Amino acid sequence: MKFSANLEGLPAVIISEMLSRGVAQNRMEALRMCTYAVNEKFGLVKIDEYLETMRLKERMDAEDREMEKKGQKPLNAKEALGKYAKYLKD
Repeated sequence: MKFSANLEGLPAVIISEMLSRGVAQNRMEALRMCTYAVNEKFGLVKIDEYLETMRLKERMDAEDREMEKKGQKPLNAKEALGKYAKYLKD
């Protein structure tokens, strides 16, 4: 996600202090740190679940690239289930 923001008032002062004290090296890093702190406080996203989902997505993408390289196409449900496809609901 890309975005730009003009911070004013207290948020701008906090970000500036983070930079001047060396807590963050740039504004984007400071905003990331604030985002993580908010997530930690309110439990918005479960980090372990998110990381597992990202690992699975990465593996699936790698398999898709490998299949594409070999000229293979993904199986549809009927092809994947073979003789058990008769149990699929239409």
